[in-house]
Amino acid sequence: MNSLYAAGGLMGCAIAGWLADKVGRKVSIQLITTACILAAAFTTGSQNVAMLLSGRALQGIAAGMINVVCPMYHAEVSPVSVRGRMVGTHATFLVIGYAMASWVGLGCYFESTPAIQWRLCLALQMVAPLLLLLCSSWVPESPRWLIYNGREEQSREILRKLHYHIDDPNGILPEREFMDISRQVAADRENERSFFALFKEPSTRIRMIYGFFIIFAAQSSGVLVINNYQFTLYEGLGITGWKALLLFGVYTSWAATMNWVNALLLDRFGRIKVMTFGMLGAVVAISCDTAMVARFAACYVYASEIFPTWMRAQVIAFSVCELFCGTLIYTGSAPDAFAAVGWKYYLVFVFVPLACVAFIWFVLPETSGLSLEEIGVLFGDHVVVTDILDGELVEVDVGFVSTDFKNLEKSS
Repeated sequence: MNSLYAAGGLMGCAIAGWLADKVGRKVSIQLITTACILAAAFTTGSQNVAMLLSGRALQGIAAGMINVVCPMYHAEVSPVSVRGRMVGTHATFLVIGYAMASWVGLGCYFESTPAIQWRLCLALQMVAPLLLLLCSSWVPESPRWLIYNGREEQSREILRKLHYHIDDPNGILPEREFMDISRQVAADRENERSFFALFKEPSTRIRMIYGFFIIFAAQSSGVLVINNYQFTLYEGLGITGWKALLLFGVYTSWAATMNWVNALLLDRFGRIKVMTFGMLGAVVAISCDTAMVARFAACYVYASEIFPTWMRAQVIAFSVCELFCGTLIYTGSAPDAFAAVGWKYYLVFVFVPLACVAFIWFVLPETSGLSLEEIGVLFGDHVVVTDILDGELVEVDVGFVSTDFKNLEKSS
């Protein structure tokens, strides 16, 4: 069943990139949450095993789509100074969902009616997407998508509302960001390529490799294998029944807490340091037959911000495919691996992350403190940004600017 869900997730990723570019980020979220609700309702009402499995595949498709669009949307609307924290909340709430599901499972364990026991667990999956769907009416469209589709004035207004700061009453910084995005979109249009042509251009190919790799590195920490097969561990320790469910709830709740801590650290210490030390922590923890998932948020942040607007949706979808590829490979092979080599299978999640640590630390460029447009310089793109000089907005060819409100006050 896990493999079927992951296969559906791969299909969802393939659809999400196209959908986000076609109808926009906001409408995509609304359509995907509707699909989540319908898939959960279909699964809850299952009358036989075939219907249950079909519903599980549909849920995988919806999950794949939401895992692409939500972090991308967060990255496109977040101010530079808190982008890591904002995008990191996607993974935080993802793990909070795991934690809530584990506690629901514990509660339903004590339900005496079998039909209610499992149907209630499945039915509660409709609550979160329903809340998101209802609240999405107040969510603005991505200003970058609007500019890319010729709706500049609407984008300017949204940027002014989203990035207003009390020390910038005249809105100079949102205007500067608007100009940066507009000029970069105009420059990017000259470099647009089809999806398969992206592999031929060095600067786009290396970004695709980095995006795919960073999700692979997170999966290689063993988090999903531990999460899905920890009941096997508990049985080996003689812990069964509600006690195993209780430990599962504690585990996922602690994971959610550490994801939140990680999201707070991303903007202060940068993506590379957090991913490196998080991965090392996972290596130490897996050696003790547990798992630390504090670096999970960082992989979504990095993969959602290293691509330019014209290719972002397609290539984030490509990167998130690894989330479900890793699920298929690591969890799909886990039963046979445990049967064949037992505890030695966990060594995969010790040595593979160690190799990933070296690559992250020595190869991946740091993106903290840069706007999505400025990040292109790290990959050899021609970037034109806007700086503030004597209170005026001026173009700067290939340079980095910082949001310094004190200097802004002096210059204005």
